[in-house]
Amino acid sequence: MTGNQQKSKQSKQPKDSQLASISNGLNRRRPGSTEDTTPDHLKSIPNRKLRNKLIRQHNYQQASQRAIADYQHYLLPDSSNGIQPEHPLERTYKLNQSHIKDAVAVSTAQKSFSLSIQSGVNALSYSNDGRNLAFTAPHGRIASFDPTLGRLHTDINTHEHTSAITYLHNSSMMAVAQSKYVYIYDNQGLELHKLPDHIEPRHLQFLPHHFLLASAGHTGWLKWQDVSTGAMVAQTRTRLGPTTAMAQNRTNAILSLGSSNGTVSFYSPSTPHAHVKLQAHRGGVRSIDHDRQGRYLASAGADGMVKLWDMRMWRELTTFRARNQIADISFSDTDMLAVGWGNHAYVYRDLLQQQVDNGSSSTPTPYLTHHFSGRNVNKVAFCPYEDVLSVGHAGGLDNLLIPGAGEGNYDSLEADPFEGKGARREREVRQLLDKIQPDLITFNDNVLGGLHLQHDNNNPNAKKVQGKKTRPVGTPKPFAQMSRSERLRANGMGESDEEEGDDGDDQADDDADDAEGMLDELDTQHHDDMGRAQLKQKKKMRGRNTSTKKYLARKRKNVVEPSQLALKAKLAKEKADIEANVANRRGTNTPHQPSALDRFTK
Repeated sequence: MTGNQQKSKQSKQPKDSQLASISNGLNRRRPGSTEDTTPDHLKSIPNRKLRNKLIRQHNYQQASQRAIADYQHYLLPDSSNGIQPEHPLERTYKLNQSHIKDAVAVSTAQKSFSLSIQSGVNALSYSNDGRNLAFTAPHGRIASFDPTLGRLHTDINTHEHTSAITYLHNSSMMAVAQSKYVYIYDNQGLELHKLPDHIEPRHLQFLPHHFLLASAGHTGWLKWQDVSTGAMVAQTRTRLGPTTAMAQNRTNAILSLGSSNGTVSFYSPSTPHAHVKLQAHRGGVRSIDHDRQGRYLASAGADGMVKLWDMRMWRELTTFRARNQIADISFSDTDMLAVGWGNHAYVYRDLLQQQVDNGSSSTPTPYLTHHFSGRNVNKVAFCPYEDVLSVGHAGGLDNLLIPGAGEGNYDSLEADPFEGKGARREREVRQLLDKIQPDLITFNDNVLGGLHLQHDNNNPNAKKVQGKKTRPVGTPKPFAQMSRSERLRANGMGESDEEEGDDGDDQADDDADDAEGMLDELDTQHHDDMGRAQLKQKKKMRGRNTSTKKYLARKRKNVVEPSQLALKAKLAKEKADIEANVANRRGTNTPHQPSALDRFTK
């Protein structure tokens, strides 16, 4: 076979259009297109060198634009696919799971299953990468498994009531809220730690970027504990009674708590009080959740109402009523809202976008529904990066297929569903090195990265340092800053006049006056060193031991100084001498009776 025949045979072979469109060719055109895209004004340039250079730059620009278009078309779709009705009268909520399984691939259909668990499931938690699922039963059963491969990691029974479960920084450890305390187990079911500071917890949340485990429950306390060091970072008393719901905002790590009086409050470990308190419902709050961007909040109350809030304006977007008591709500990666009420699970699609655009408050039409006959729903949770909704009910656990619920484009630096053991260890070390301090958790994201300048009068938090004020030359010294001798001279009295007025026979008065003058001079010197310009003039009454008593009654009573001890001993001796003299004059002084305890006295 000659070379020309080989070339003709290769040219007749079909080309992969998708591979050709993604390839980075400079002079490549769209498959099937034969037109030349070079502009005419570039072809008409007489200088051949300049013409070829400009045409080459134009081809580079066209190739880069085609690469960006292909990247957005194949890898980052604008909207996730879902069930598309063929005509406006068709309703997607009439489809059941059997219809969806018949229309999807075999690997996707295997993700839908049903588990029968005695006493049901009351808590669910997915790992950050979505590969592992953990659940608890009310009577103490704890299990963790891989729903994709069907591999069971652990299945233990604590014989104690459990109310919440969450994975920590990876799937190797999980925290469980039991009846009294919080316990940490590994993926083999071994108890690693017991956290006795978390008393009667009912809700748990883990902040992966801060390595903080937060708990709230019947006691009304919200506590943050660093799982990397074991230190208790902060604990706040909500003063709103028992906590009935808890969620975290993934964008700023702010915790949202729902109480029995219908209030939703937002907390951070850096402040001892709530940043915002929102009166969301007339009854107690049953469940709350944030969307993935942290801009909207969904709350469900005991009054049967589901409300959506815009956290940027604190405005209620929409409200609709469920037909029964709501158990739990959850947002998906694509902002689908799952509502579990009674023995039903409803999923609403594009609920936020519709309400923001239209502003209506009518009851929305559900995207998909599922009915559990005779089994009340307790918990709903979407699987990250998958079109799966896990529903925990009184009869066990069901995984439902929800087309379009998951975001298939994951960030491998954030969470990788396909990482191995070595990558998991490397990620754990990198997370510890990149751990964010709890003080950086702020409700306002714009605070971080800004500077508080002293000359910025518009910033109320800017600290302005007061400079030390000096007294100009020739200005008389204020009376409040004068010493005792200077005050006497200013009032027209000399030290000799004072000495004549004092009783020379009373040695205690002289000692007290000396101590008073010494303390006045020390106090004046202290105020001069601190640079206080104006001190409030005090009316000091002359008397015995006045300054001494003031010196002993200072704020720092927990500091024991030798001078204090000496002054206290002096006062005690003076008081005892006075009492003895008074008793001698009145004749009530009784002689000391000898006792056997006298040998212990000095």
